[in-house]
Amino acid sequence: RVSSMHRRETAPYHVLFLGNGNRSTSILAEAYLNWAGQSRFRAYSAGYGAADFIDPVAVEVLAVHRINPAKCRSKGWDQFVGRHAPTMDFIFLVCPRCPEIAAANWPGQPIVSQWQVSVPSGLPEDVAVKRQAFLHAFAELTARINKLLDVPIGSLDRPTLQATFDGIGEGRI
Repeated sequence: RVSSMHRRETAPYHVLFLGNGNRSTSILAEAYLNWAGQSRFRAYSAGYGAADFIDPVAVEVLAVHRINPAKCRSKGWDQFVGRHAPTMDFIFLVCPRCPEIAAANWPGQPIVSQWQVSVPSGLPEDVAVKRQAFLHAFAELTARINKLLDVPIGSLDRPTLQATFDGIGEGRI
């Protein structure tokens, strides 16, 4: 499926956002792309050392933007490898510790790109400070995802897509 990005226009592209614990940043990206990408994309999220919960402030940020996080849940990245895993077209690593799992045996050989988003580790318990950090991360993610939505995926070859996605992640595009 991924070896050729040229496919029926009605089939959605499958995207996985990988984060540290899959409780905030990757959840924000999944929810936003499912909302903004509508039928063109189907987004998922997972984490390295997944948490058992979604951060309540991340849920609040989505609610403020009128995006329903009801279908989001925290899950481990290992659910997306192996023969029964769904095939992804693209994987975006939204945290710094994810590169060590980027080389996993992903079904379908998806394009993997680093889209690290800065959310300070060990955020203080001050909800207002945490909210500001998550709002900043959400703004950064939505800007990148909006650029992704403008990419003419079906008309670009794999190396060009890789370069484009890397450019989005590095802020060059």
